[in-house]
Amino acid sequence: MHWNRPKVYGQKPSHCRAHTADVVGKNIFIFGGGDNSRYLNDLSVFDTETLTWTTPKTTGEVPSGRRSLCSGVIGNTLYLFGGGDGNAPLNDLYSLNLDTLVWKKHQPKKGKFWPGPRG
Repeated sequence: MHWNRPKVYGQKPSHCRAHTADVVGKNIFIFGGGDNSRYLNDLSVFDTETLTWTTPKTTGEVPSGRRSLCSGVIGNTLYLFGGGDGNAPLNDLYSLNLDTLVWKKHQPKKGKFWPGPRG
């Protein structure tokens, strides 16, 4: 095995830790993270075929800056849950339609289980 550092293109994401990373097809979607007192809500996408970073423009109910969150992809939807914003752990749920790049905040349904805050 041999490691190398390929030349990459585009605007690299901000340096941070505790972000999410989800593979969808040939792309890696990176959201959030932070360092010390910075809590980011940036979305960056890395195309593994062209080795290019992009920062897509999204609309809708964009999540607040956070780190130490959970994420997952089902079909064409990226889901984000919880994390921390520097003040408290969170238990909110957002989804991003990967075709339209529109964020949506989901609310708990009355009488249904909803996980507590966590980071």
